[in-house]
Amino acid sequence: MYLYLFLVIPLLIFLVIYQIYRITKQFYHPHNPPFLRGEIPVGVDAEDMVPIEGYDTKRGGKGVSVKVRSWMPETKNGNAILFIHGWESSMGYFKDHIRHYLSQGFLVIGVDGVSHGESDYCDILSLVNMADSIETARKWMLSKYKINKVVLWGHSLGGVGSTIGVGTGLIGKIDTLVIEGIFSDSQYIIKRYLNSSPLPNLISKSFLWMMRKVFLSTLPKGHRMKNLKDLSVFNPSYQLENIHVPYILVHAVGDHVVSYSEFEEMIKVKNPLLVPISLEKGNHFTTQDYPGYFERIDSALNNALSVNPTLHST
Repeated sequence: MYLYLFLVIPLLIFLVIYQIYRITKQFYHPHNPPFLRGEIPVGVDAEDMVPIEGYDTKRGGKGVSVKVRSWMPETKNGNAILFIHGWESSMGYFKDHIRHYLSQGFLVIGVDGVSHGESDYCDILSLVNMADSIETARKWMLSKYKINKVVLWGHSLGGVGSTIGVGTGLIGKIDTLVIEGIFSDSQYIIKRYLNSSPLPNLISKSFLWMMRKVFLSTLPKGHRMKNLKDLSVFNPSYQLENIHVPYILVHAVGDHVVSYSEFEEMIKVKNPLLVPISLEKGNHFTTQDYPGYFERIDSALNNALSVNPTLHST
């Protein structure tokens, strides 16, 4: 009996430690693999490395900057779209979107989130520093251009960061959101990486504290979300109730990264400004390759932008 415990207990401890290491490694490494950067469309109007306000405690006191680019349409409609990519991607993911919306008259802005693309590396990946990347790009855009309405378009992790950022106020004034392929509950990502574990329940519970570290420990001193204890604030379904602008939610039935059931959970939220779009073709990365993708989103987007025109300023 004692010999059995002597053999089994160390094995269980090893499995717990290994699973936590395996998941944590997904967050604690540089994220910008070149094969996911994609092609940057030509005709850039302006580009900068823009420092994130308050991030001077990172990278040896050098600060953290994000890469921001803009493209100007030949014929302007007065509105702008700000694109933010997902995990291990970059603004190049939106190459087809950029070309399409330039043809529609939108000023287009792309940003590489921290630790992605051409932006600076920042310790670990955080939903909050993703939102801070977006806000940095938004302020940069408004400092350079006179804009009527701003659309924030986020894919995957960028969509989660957009939702949390707008819902909490970390991101300033946005007129419409287009959000693709996101989970409804922040613990979805834990379950995704623990599904092969022989001890999923035990490890899930033990990982909750580390989840908080993943989401919050990259924040600089004085950040107003630093002492937050309630993880529900990181649930897009929770923050959707706090969003009071049109929210266009797009998800592919065949999404192989974020289950379609997450979309079904999101659309249960009672928000009259929620516009769900379910796509029959494509997966997490390829929906834009299928006919009708842009047409369906454009219809919802035009309806959203046709209400109460506003003018943005810094």
